[in-house]
Amino acid sequence: MKNDELATRRAEAIAGDRCFTKGRLRDEFRMKPAPGAEPVKWYKSAYGGKYAVYRIADCVPMREKRPPTEKQQQAGLRLSVLSRLNSTSGRMARRAHDWLSLAPLFLDTETTGLGNTAEALEIGLTDAAGRMIFETRLKPTVAIEAQAAAVHGIDEPALSGAPSWPDVALQLRHAIGARPVIIFKGAPQKTESMVTPVFATPILTTSWLA
Repeated sequence: MKNDELATRRAEAIAGDRCFTKGRLRDEFRMKPAPGAEPVKWYKSAYGGKYAVYRIADCVPMREKRPPTEKQQQAGLRLSVLSRLNSTSGRMARRAHDWLSLAPLFLDTETTGLGNTAEALEIGLTDAAGRMIFETRLKPTVAIEAQAAAVHGIDEPALSGAPSWPDVALQLRHAIGARPVIIFKGAPQKTESMVTPVFATPILTTSWLA
């Protein structure tokens, strides 16, 4: 509301000797009861409480809102950032940032199924930029479940010439080197038990994302 418009509205209300609640005085006229001003009348609210009305002639203008200083703006921005960082998503973002600063590798697998006896039949290792570091298919020692095959499209004939896990374990270890490895926490138990002993570096799981 512009100052001229506000002054006109105040003058008209004072000339009409009108009365308002504190809320309307604040919101419509930017005014408040003067020190010592008494209510003209009390009313009962629909919720069982009471509220007062005051003559606008007994009220004084509120201080004009000043634009925030540069320091106040910076403080507000800092509080906003801290609030976001302390949220669940903020904590996850910090952890992800910390992990990425370690130049990790990402390991993903396709498996013969979802049960605890399922084995890996394809392994992929990439860096944070998505570059493929290591990739191979594996010939499992257990059958591929129909539901799993329907998802990844890998069947037993496609793995007829694939190496077994012992044949590639050392190659995978060399590909990893000293870099930490991030694994999605969702691989079957047997697959984890196959792959994990290969790593000589920290293994970071994403169970905290669940």
